[in-house]
Amino acid sequence: MKYQGSLYGKSHYLKLVMPFVWSRTYSVSDLVRRVKGASQSIFALWEELLDVDFESQQFFDMPIYFFEGRHDHHVSSQLVEEYARTIKSKVSIIWYENSGHFPQWEEASKFNQDVTDIVEHLE
Repeated sequence: MKYQGSLYGKSHYLKLVMPFVWSRTYSVSDLVRRVKGASQSIFALWEELLDVDFESQQFFDMPIYFFEGRHDHHVSSQLVEEYARTIKSKVSIIWYENSGHFPQWEEASKFNQDVTDIVEHLE
């Protein structure tokens, strides 16, 4: 959170934590498991991810969608745009103007609608 690229305009993760605290569906232990699961995924997949030569990946058998927060300091918007231009398959970048790294939570309604629209057009 040092560079405020995780959540746009925030210096803490309370916006992500509080729904778990107040939820009737999820418990605090669910939050702990969610954080643990994310950490396990990063640990298990990080080396493999670093070995992928994305520059050589230009052709895909399906449409590619990037869901990007404009204020994300974890994933460079410029690099996403540059990479998208190299893709020879159908590619779309969907921008979230009021998000950092987590548009699925920061702009949940827009994100959910965008995913729904994409799925409906694929069928």
